[in-house]
Amino acid sequence: MKLACYLNSILLISCTSFSSSSFSLEIGAITGEIKAQYKYLSYGDNSIVSTVSDNNLYENLIDLRLKTSAIHNNWGATAHYQINRVSGSYVEASKQLLLISPVIFPQANNEWFDLEQTISEDNNSLTQHNIDRLFITHSTDQSVIKFGRQALSWGNGIVFHPMDLFNPFSPDAIDTSYKPGTDMLYTQWLFDSGSDLSFLLVPRRNPVTNNLDSSESSAAVKWHFFDSQLEIDILIAQDYDDKVLGLGISGPIGDAIWRTDIVPVFLDNNDSKTSFLLNAEQTWQWFNKNIHGYIEYFRNGFGTTKKNITPVDLSDSLLTRITHSQIFNTSRDYLSIGARIEQSALINIMPLLIHNINDHSTLALLQGIYSSSQNSRIEFGLSIGIGNEGSEFSGLETANNSGIYLQTAKQAHIRYSFYF
Repeated sequence: MKLACYLNSILLISCTSFSSSSFSLEIGAITGEIKAQYKYLSYGDNSIVSTVSDNNLYENLIDLRLKTSAIHNNWGATAHYQINRVSGSYVEASKQLLLISPVIFPQANNEWFDLEQTISEDNNSLTQHNIDRLFITHSTDQSVIKFGRQALSWGNGIVFHPMDLFNPFSPDAIDTSYKPGTDMLYTQWLFDSGSDLSFLLVPRRNPVTNNLDSSESSAAVKWHFFDSQLEIDILIAQDYDDKVLGLGISGPIGDAIWRTDIVPVFLDNNDSKTSFLLNAEQTWQWFNKNIHGYIEYFRNGFGTTKKNITPVDLSDSLLTRITHSQIFNTSRDYLSIGARIEQSALINIMPLLIHNINDHSTLALLQGIYSSSQNSRIEFGLSIGIGNEGSEFSGLETANNSGIYLQTAKQAHIRYSFYF
């Protein structure tokens, strides 16, 4: 029912905008991609996973995305349909963990429109489909208006994204091809100076009543401008019940580029938390290979500096942002070092180290891309958490003296993507 109402709204606006005496509608071809991925995960004997399943798990994923668009004068429409099936022992273990685990999981989808549906589900498999993009656009030389399900990214983060309030990627995300869509109204005004002013409204439903709720919704204004060699963003937002300010600055330093985000959040209990990010990146050649390297410091204003904590020690404000999928880590300070190495014209290698400065644990990741043809590529990845028992990237203890840990799995994956 919600899907039908949403489609009717898009169609009504589209028909109104396309009703012109000089009607000319250009419909783009249907394009898309199909992905097949295998992921292997290994846990230790004292992991909470070992209480519900074997220590060695696997997951298979098949994903199809179809895309199309239409243009009429200053109007446009975009749609992405996605269907995927995930199966394997990891799926079954994850369902068991939902019943017993103190892990904090993201809350159920509370988007304005429910555009996701489960086709089939059993103990070790799940098949779903959804409309991940569905929006109309009106654009002129000095303005852009978009309404519907779309994706938007703000901020200067490379690994962490404190200024990106809407579906940011986690630092260890293995597939960042498409950011999940969000139902929103987005407007942008462009000025001759190159600056622009953006406004967005993200209505959300209360997960309990299923009614639209202002305390679950967000609204934001961002001013983007230039000052000499600096590029500056100023953000003012109401996000759920909290008020958010943001300042982003970037500019050159020699042959490198530096960026920073400062994001104070004023909570509804009169408390405030400030997150901070500073990074720099540069491209150079080494042994005739192109290398793009970066370093990033992130201060999580909601995180803790304590060691050997359990989930019950985490603050309510941090848990809230974990359930909103806005923050993915529990400590205060992180240092990340990464690179993209062009091994050849067809092969790129991307190592990344994320170090928790507070408990001295580290997440090591290695990803690679092989462009197997003009329309396909093969990707692989490895990751491992390093640290003492009870540290974040080794795995927090579920409860004091329980001897059971929320271990970070040793992971390996391989993915084949074909584009058409």
